[in-house]
Amino acid sequence: MRWLLVILITLSVSSAGAQTNGAQTNGAQTNGAQTNGAQTNGAQTNGAAASDDRPAGWKTSVKVTDGLTKSGVANAVVFLRAARPKGPFEPTDPEPAQEWTAVTDADGTAVFQGLPDTLASSGLRLHAASTYHGLTFKSAAVPPSDSLHLDIAVYEKGIDLSGLKFESVRTVVEPWEGYLVITQFYMLTNTSKMALDLSLLPGEEFERGIPIRLPTKAKGIRASGSGQTTVVDSFVYWKGTLNPSEKVPIQISFSMAIHSPDFVYEQDFAYDVNNLEILVPLQTRFPKLPRLDGVTLAAPDFKMESGKGLFGMRDDMEFIGGSSKGAKKGDTLRFKLDGLPYHRSWVPFLVLGLAVLTAIFVGFMGRREARRVQGAGGLEDLEASLELERNELLDQLVQLRVDLKAQTITQDEHDTLMVGLQERLALILKKLSSINDPA
Repeated sequence: MRWLLVILITLSVSSAGAQTNGAQTNGAQTNGAQTNGAQTNGAQTNGAAASDDRPAGWKTSVKVTDGLTKSGVANAVVFLRAARPKGPFEPTDPEPAQEWTAVTDADGTAVFQGLPDTLASSGLRLHAASTYHGLTFKSAAVPPSDSLHLDIAVYEKGIDLSGLKFESVRTVVEPWEGYLVITQFYMLTNTSKMALDLSLLPGEEFERGIPIRLPTKAKGIRASGSGQTTVVDSFVYWKGTLNPSEKVPIQISFSMAIHSPDFVYEQDFAYDVNNLEILVPLQTRFPKLPRLDGVTLAAPDFKMESGKGLFGMRDDMEFIGGSSKGAKKGDTLRFKLDGLPYHRSWVPFLVLGLAVLTAIFVGFMGRREARRVQGAGGLEDLEASLELERNELLDQLVQLRVDLKAQTITQDEHDTLMVGLQERLALILKKLSSINDPA
């Protein structure tokens, strides 16, 4: 019996130990669950705090001030624009890819918040613009960044042209088939403390804007700029607004005929010019004349240079050119080109020959007509001879048109030859008319 009692006591103790271990295990699990829960709640709490502290986007401030008093302008509407960089001679601002609007506070500051940080890798530039008394004023265009600050200075309107300056005039000359294709790039600036509104200028001479005088023989004139351009005869008129220190580009292109391998260009300036440049590309855009060889450029008081990428032009093209520190009002831009691809035409000599032949023909026909009229059948022979001559002239006119289409002659040569042939044809037709209708 004793051994049975020992077995029962042993089983009882083992059962109690197992319960104790289970309770401890459950407690440990409970404690672990609580611990894990606490950790989870802590993580959630920290996550919420991190979410609240996360920045909402970039911030940019714009200050609008009066250019003269330096005081802030309150309640001004400000546009913040992101656009590609503007080219140096691009007449108008590029279309903005993104735009935001804000209003200045009492101190003249407008704040833009929540701007996307993707602007950093967009390649765009940020600038601000605001309208004041009907004129638009802009800040500088800069690369985007966080906490950026931009300034806009606004000014009153004025009409004093003493502050109007031509910052630079660049003249690019390209020869082509008896012509010079000339493109000029003007950069205007305003050195005064007033915004120039050229639409307010008094007097008939400024009715269309400020005049830019071109050479009298300039043809096919085209002009473009950020304002309004008008072409009248050999003048280009520009009308627009110029804010202080603002630079406004104007592009003018035209052609001039050349009659020999050398050409002298002259142009009078009505305004002061700070910098002058002349450029002649040696590599052309024309398949018939891919390169200019032997062309030289000479200009008084200009520093002459040559090479690729001259004056910031394309670095894959060769140029000859010159630069000058500028010119005063009333000065003349003058330069000479030699060695142009111009071959003296035989047309003037041909025209002279046609004129002489026409005179001889008229005299000969008059004498022959007088002799034949006196004999039998004189009028019939004369009429047949004139008709033959008429048909030959008509054939020559048709051939002239064919030669022009085949580009074996130029338009000028075609026009000159056609005039000579038409004059001869008119004389023949007049003689035939007098024979057929003697009354």
